[in-house]
Amino acid sequence: MKKLTHLLIDGYNVIHACQPFQSVLKKNLDAACKLLIEHIVPLHSNEKLRTTIVFDGKGLDIQIEHPTNDPSFSVLFTPSGTTADTLIEQLVFNSQHKNPFIVVSADNALIQTVSSMGAHALTPSDFKDWLERSNKAQSSKILDHQKKSAEQWKQANPWKNLK
Repeated sequence: MKKLTHLLIDGYNVIHACQPFQSVLKKNLDAACKLLIEHIVPLHSNEKLRTTIVFDGKGLDIQIEHPTNDPSFSVLFTPSGTTADTLIEQLVFNSQHKNPFIVVSADNALIQTVSSMGAHALTPSDFKDWLERSNKAQSSKILDHQKKSAEQWKQANPWKNLK
């Protein structure tokens, strides 16, 4: 079985580093988090990635959500006193050599740590570019499908003989 690449995203780090999340963040943190998730869902689907967004949290335990009801797409909130960086490091360390990892963060200490464990690192800017490319590719596939469907409809329109 092919190993599934695990995309780990330092959520607040990316929100603070990239537009349009920064603009929304100025008004509402929860809305910025939701927007980030919305932007990542197509990438998760198109690239067939296991995806985890990690946010600094609160409370006693890790909170895990699956906003798309797909278990391979998770949003984690750390317990109080634990940073997203720490949890990302633990995830990479505990799964070392089981799956390839891509970690998205602008935090140099985190990047150095996970890179030393074999993970690939992306800056938020490079990640944003990847998101845009993925969205364009998805849009192109949808347009191609619509064109083919329209052409097939013209050729086999079941309504054309109805009176």
